[in-house]
Amino acid sequence: MTFPRRSLPARPAAVLLAVATLLAPLPAELGGPSVAEAATTSVTTGDGLRLGLTSGISTSANGAVASIATGSRTLPKLSTRGGFSARLVGATPNLLRNPGFQGTSSGGVPSSWSLMSGSSRPVLLTSFGHSSTRSLRIKLVSATSGTFRQDVSIRPNTNYVFGAWMRTDNVAPTSTGVGNLATSNREDTPVQIRVDQLSSTGRIVASSFALSYANDSPWSRQSVGFKTRSDAVRVRVTGYADPGAGYVWFDDLWLRQLFSDTTTAVGGSISKSGATITQSGSMGNGLSLRANYTAKANHILVKGTVTSSSERAFRVTYSLPVNATGGGWRWWNYARSSQPITAGVLYGQQRGTEPIDSSRYPYAVINDASSALAIGTPLSEPRLSRFRYGSSGLTVSFDLGVSPAAGGKADFTFVIYRADPAWGFRSATEKFYRIEPLSFCKAATTAGVCGARWTQPSREGAWFLGAVDESALDPGDPATTPNEARTVWGLGVHLNPTDIAWDIAHDLYSAVYTHHWGFFMPCPDGGTSCVPTYEQAVARLRDMAANSPNERLRDQATATLNSGLRDQNGRLRFDVHNLWGTRWYDNPDPDISSTGMDWNRAIDKHQVQPALASGANALYMDSSAGMRTWGVAMNYDRDDWRVADESLSFSYDTGAVTQINFLNMYPQFKRIAALLHQRGAINAVDFNADESVPMGYFGADAIDSFMFENGLPERGGALTGLGLSADSFAMQKRSMAFQRPVSSLDPKIGDVCSDGEVIDAGRRIEQSLFYGIFAGPNKEEPHPWWNCTGLRSKYARYTPIFLELQAAGWEPVTYAKSSRSDVWVERFGTSGNNDLFLTLRNETSISRTVTLTIDLRKSVASGTPITARERVLDQARGVTRLNTSKISVSVSVPARTTRVIDITIGS
Repeated sequence: MTFPRRSLPARPAAVLLAVATLLAPLPAELGGPSVAEAATTSVTTGDGLRLGLTSGISTSANGAVASIATGSRTLPKLSTRGGFSARLVGATPNLLRNPGFQGTSSGGVPSSWSLMSGSSRPVLLTSFGHSSTRSLRIKLVSATSGTFRQDVSIRPNTNYVFGAWMRTDNVAPTSTGVGNLATSNREDTPVQIRVDQLSSTGRIVASSFALSYANDSPWSRQSVGFKTRSDAVRVRVTGYADPGAGYVWFDDLWLRQLFSDTTTAVGGSISKSGATITQSGSMGNGLSLRANYTAKANHILVKGTVTSSSERAFRVTYSLPVNATGGGWRWWNYARSSQPITAGVLYGQQRGTEPIDSSRYPYAVINDASSALAIGTPLSEPRLSRFRYGSSGLTVSFDLGVSPAAGGKADFTFVIYRADPAWGFRSATEKFYRIEPLSFCKAATTAGVCGARWTQPSREGAWFLGAVDESALDPGDPATTPNEARTVWGLGVHLNPTDIAWDIAHDLYSAVYTHHWGFFMPCPDGGTSCVPTYEQAVARLRDMAANSPNERLRDQATATLNSGLRDQNGRLRFDVHNLWGTRWYDNPDPDISSTGMDWNRAIDKHQVQPALASGANALYMDSSAGMRTWGVAMNYDRDDWRVADESLSFSYDTGAVTQINFLNMYPQFKRIAALLHQRGAINAVDFNADESVPMGYFGADAIDSFMFENGLPERGGALTGLGLSADSFAMQKRSMAFQRPVSSLDPKIGDVCSDGEVIDAGRRIEQSLFYGIFAGPNKEEPHPWWNCTGLRSKYARYTPIFLELQAAGWEPVTYAKSSRSDVWVERFGTSGNNDLFLTLRNETSISRTVTLTIDLRKSVASGTPITARERVLDQARGVTRLNTSKISVSVSVPARTTRVIDITIGS
């Protein structure tokens, strides 16, 4: 049996693009007839948002934002142009001096480079190289080699790409290598080029690595991207080898800015037909843009397509040049965090110093006391995007690539809308749900509208693993409820489909574990510790595909050979994993077809269909984490590009056009969700990305039950260096799930027995209660923690409240204000349905008494009773009527606790 090895054609020089806005302001008056008004074409939504574009002036001036109005108010405008702009990617000068070692100084040392003696000093060769006859060679020995290095001045807060051509001979892989998962096959190679960021004092503040291949490899490109820190003034490039054997050659190194400094404003022609404006113009460098602006009832829909006959990488940006500096304008990070906007400061939901700084939410908003302006991107068309407010105004930008192999085009979509300034980010969230209703449904009917929920509130609850030991359920315990299982269990995830019987018998959701993104190939001895070279790993893959007696291994190995991801040199992507042996990265796009077994077929045959046949009423999809691990992997296989539904992007590590694997994963998400819904089952997904992970909200529109690993304190604590918290993490999960169930899997709850541990577990459960996030106890095997009577009592107390909150449904706008900013409030349900709950959270170390002012959103007759009950302590609370639609309730909230207020109107 033979397997085709698809080679990659030579890549044209990649190109770039950016974000910005320029040009002079135009009059923003919309009301009266004037010369300026005659040169403006506008679209107006049903709720009064108006966008005016310059037109009929000149090709270069057309398409600028002339005015933005919310209702009767024209928003203040910056002197920048607004509208579309672009920057190329990858076509920037090489900052390294003598990158090919052509020039030499005394002693045969390449000029501009320092050779540092060590156990094996780098040698300059004059008769062998990549693009010429020169290269540096290092012999690997039993100690770390000598080095070659060069310092280069750089800009702070700037994206760069470093790379080199490397060739190896008999280099053995090690278990100590560091790798850049996004670019390299991580063979744990001892050969690396380290790029250190240095402060003005010479202190190393960050480091990145480009690694060679192991074993025998011809000249190949290896690169790494990085974003410089604000305190970095230069970088030091150092090539060396850790202890090992063999030889490595280096040549043609490069260090470039990822983005061009040149920003091209996009003009072109402007025409209008009905509610749609069409703009057609040039982005320069052979790129053309066509965009339609369509007025909808509550938003402006903008759909753009970029075309080119050449391969190009670029960033396209749209800017709304609102002057929001001063005057009470604020930028929102999330529902409980905003900042006053100051001139000269860039605001965004970026990820700190990581190269890819996508936003944490698919929308962003700014507001003052009178207006709120928001911009968002649909979940149903995933693209690598980000939102900012800065000198160009409120912007959205997209990282895109075009290639003849993918039809020579890339598309993108965004929406512009107004929100309620009184509720800022919360209002923008609620409005986004209405703009994208099918992305946030509890369920959707075939008519394309939201219908009855897929999950049933009475069956929802905490995520648990493995089978349940029936003997651990003690019917004689005082904490026992009529159905003790309902005091905690909600959705079980099982590695073995035969473990679902207990769940089904107790009317719980039962999910079979599946992993859709890659092949875990066991080591030759069946263990987990092996460090093969690429050649050894591929040889084993081929042998397994042809000869394995295990049908699943045979099919998955075959599928990996047919639809595995390819790196920039055309190699199949793999790495070494200490739990599973060799890990191969596969493309699950259902549109890929081959004459044999492909990865989508292998998933169906060996994971999805057995799960459905088992009788399970749910499927669990692991490792959905935006651009993390599987999702961040880049695919340079042009055969895959040709069938992809989603547009190409570019790599921050190479600057080249590529396919980002999370975009390959999206069609699989949608396909699995549709398949499950047809059978009355639900899609439960590990929605585990931290906020710091690019596109951490990815796939939310195809999930019925949201899961994340670990407890909220740990998930928040790991993010404090980025200004994030358990609250910001939980709110992002809650916002993307909307009213669908969310559950953690907390080992600090699962591993309890002593009284102190039970008390801490109760605090953790209460913290999750505030957000309506089920607190799952992570303890595999039959759950011995259930023998802890105190913990059973905790769940018996809190689970009914969780279920009521979930049945009512979380709402982003609280219509309630706490008298103290350090006591937070969230809302579940509505007064209209008489299922209104308000959760209060005191994260401080001091007990607080607060007054909660509540807008019932309807008029209540004076004789109609309104009562309040605090559910955690089961105590009545007094209600003060402020007017026919507003009330207040006073509540004491002890330190680091949650309280739940249940409001009832009528008897």
